Amino acid sequence: MQIHKKALSLSPLLIATLVGCGSTSLPSSPPSTPPSTGLAGKVVQGAVSGSTVWADSLASGTRFVIDSAELSTQTTTDSTGAFTIKATPTYKYVIVSQGGTDTITGKTADTLLSPGGAQTVSPLTTLVALDTSGNLASTINALLPAGTTFDSDLTATGGLTPAAMVLLTSITTAVTSFDATIQSTASSSSATLTAQQINNINLALYSQMAIQFATLPSTSLSNTATLATNMQTSLSTAIATIATNNTNITLQNPSTLAATIANNSVATAANVVGNATGDTNLQGVTASNVQTTGVPASTSSAVTELTVMSSGSNTQIVNSTITSVVSSTAGSVTVTSTPSSYSPPPIPIVNNPTVIGYQLVVAASGNQWNVSSFTITFSDDMIATASGGSNYAHSVLNPANYQFSQPGCTPSSYASNVVTFTCSSLQSGNFTVTILKSSSNGGVLAGSTSLGLLVDNTKIFTLPAATGSTGGSSLSLF
Repeated sequence: MQIHKKALSLSPLLIATLVGCGSTSLPSSPPSTPPSTGLAGKVVQGAVSGSTVWADSLASGTRFVIDSAELSTQTTTDSTGAFTIKATPTYKYVIVSQGGTDTITGKTADTLLSPGGAQTVSPLTTLVALDTSGNLASTINALLPAGTTFDSDLTATGGLTPAAMVLLTSITTAVTSFDATIQSTASSSSATLTAQQINNINLALYSQMAIQFATLPSTSLSNTATLATNMQTSLSTAIATIATNNTNITLQNPSTLAATIANNSVATAANVVGNATGDTNLQGVTASNVQTTGVPASTSSAVTELTVMSSGSNTQIVNSTITSVVSSTAGSVTVTSTPSSYSPPPIPIVNNPTVIGYQLVVAASGNQWNVSSFTITFSDDMIATASGGSNYAHSVLNPANYQFSQPGCTPSSYASNVVTFTCSSLQSGNFTVTILKSSSNGGVLAGSTSLGLLVDNTKIFTLPAATGSTGGSSLSLF
């Protein structure tokens, strides 16, 4: 997720430069405790329009519900799925997307999650956010085109492979089918389900798929038979758990329901990808043979979600499958209204550290900017001196864990979750900072958990022209 700067204090010499940006009032000096500013991203299950997005605290409050401390982060996606959270959270968080419309299928989007710092919120980021083993991110990445990761924009050109598209479509079809079954049954019995209960049912399905898929190699997720078999296993566990934890929902024969949803979802996914790519083997997969006739989907070519779903009648095929599953399974489900005493069961979620603050203070000197102070704040206490100090691969003081678009910045000290950098003068224009995600070879780690960033965290500062300044002009960016 890219985080963009906001100017909080400008000298008189800079006001003339920036007044065209729309500022109406400017403080004469930086506030002693400056406010956080926003982060931007995109919700994609197709492009999801009109979803409610917020930064959900992992430290306090009710999970997957907008608490009072989180209200300042609440926003809504536009027609392209894009959103901007005006206030950067100052706590460890995940991004939650609730509701909205999948603009490709026209269906209500799933409740989706994203690890703090991810560029997108999607079904794939949801799986990773619910994978507490830490294994699934690399497995999913192995299914994607080179240079693309689980948090990339799935709506971008060439953002998926046929194998990744089969996986993605299988997941969303399965979750939407079960959700539609529950809500259709509720509607027919005049029952009312709260958004909180629907959210948790959605995420219970994703959670069990994440747990199951994290145990598999990528080849098992790219093969229709092993994908369907493992999806059935995860859905069977999830549906049984949902029946136990939701007293207003009765589900008969959870294993049969799971098999119906898994087999139809994977077969449908294989068919639509086969239709779009001309793969006759994928086109030949059916709900009755999907677990016995494994077809490997390609991981070597690139496809686009919109192109696949708009090919022929693919969107209609997916929607028809969902309708068919609802029709065939509704008789095994009984739903009454959400009890007033409803308390959602806990759903395990990643506890990785997040970046919760940046501060760059610069002073004009000729046509450059001298850096007075540059700091990055983490949610957790990070490792700074273990195994050889700043040369340790996972230390926050190791320069190899950062990338800068302009040279000359080096981490110099660390205290109380804050890394301070020493930097050379900066030129006007963009100054981009990336804190690299953790891997076996590097990336910063939290001291208490030994967990690192799940994604590269990128921040873009934009420095105005300083030509003609003679010193004394200052700018604080966050």
